[in-house]
Amino acid sequence: MKISVFLATAPKAAKKATDGKTRQVCFRVREGDADMRVRSGLLVDPSLWDSSIPGYRRTARLSKEEVETVNRQVSDITRLIHDGYTPDRDASWLRALVESVFRHIRAFLNWTLKQGITTNERWKGFTVSNEVYGTPVYLTLEERDRLLALDLRVFSRLERHRDMFIFQSLVGCRVGDLYRLTSDNIRDGFLEYCPRKTIGRDGNVYGAVTCRVPLNDKALALLAKYDGKCGKALFPCLNKILYGEDIKVVAIIAGLDRMVSVLDKKTAEVRELPLFMAVTTHTARKTFIANLYLRVKNPNLIASMTGHATNSKAFRRYRAISEQLKRELTAQMD
Repeated sequence: MKISVFLATAPKAAKKATDGKTRQVCFRVREGDADMRVRSGLLVDPSLWDSSIPGYRRTARLSKEEVETVNRQVSDITRLIHDGYTPDRDASWLRALVESVFRHIRAFLNWTLKQGITTNERWKGFTVSNEVYGTPVYLTLEERDRLLALDLRVFSRLERHRDMFIFQSLVGCRVGDLYRLTSDNIRDGFLEYCPRKTIGRDGNVYGAVTCRVPLNDKALALLAKYDGKCGKALFPCLNKILYGEDIKVVAIIAGLDRMVSVLDKKTAEVRELPLFMAVTTHTARKTFIANLYLRVKNPNLIASMTGHATNSKAFRRYRAISEQLKRELTAQMD
């Protein structure tokens, strides 16, 4: 994973700044085919910026305290990104993390105003737009089973990655957790684990959510297929980048070409794509959740198996997945 810090043009209100703070500090995270960028609320003077730090260089134009404050904020955010990143993280996670840090910064800036340390209030006009969520793209059970039915024995790597994807779709874990699962997580016919996303940055599992998912016949058959072939690990996890690429190849082979609507988070525009282009390793988790929603309609029960907070934006969007659910509701008023 590589974390980069760079400057971008600040909002219009800051372009006329008399103190030279016309650029916005941004953070970029790259690993494999993942490339996430997010703007922060930090406004800086680009003429004093040193990208090799990254941060302000020592200068007589700024007080020692201001230089240290800005550099510490950049360093703290970078450390939080490094500590909290897992392969299943996406741009929404990065944005939420940075926004949470700037709520603390806003409180600090308010305090400096009240103490008379500064009279600069331009930061009050800065806002961060809310995260936009699209309707989840997922596989139907028929499409999932089409993947499972493929004879991929002559393509061993594709077969293993297909099996990992199917197992994910049967238990709903994130890809980062899949790579951590061992035989110790299988107990009395259940998969039991603490999602890494709910574990503290210090590794403390106290208070972390525990997911307990019953294993059906398909899941048990996949576990038996690889039992003892990769030590205590459940699957012979290969390259994480190849896993994501191979799933698209398997989807093409299976003919998963129905058109789906995908929200482009950079442009906030919806694009129509064939399913094989939209599928990712995280689609397996969405497949598990979405198909449960079609049958159970009990968010608390589903959340107990996925580790979601039932009031989270990411979880609430699954409630819009089925036209059938809408028909059932309106039929009750007939």
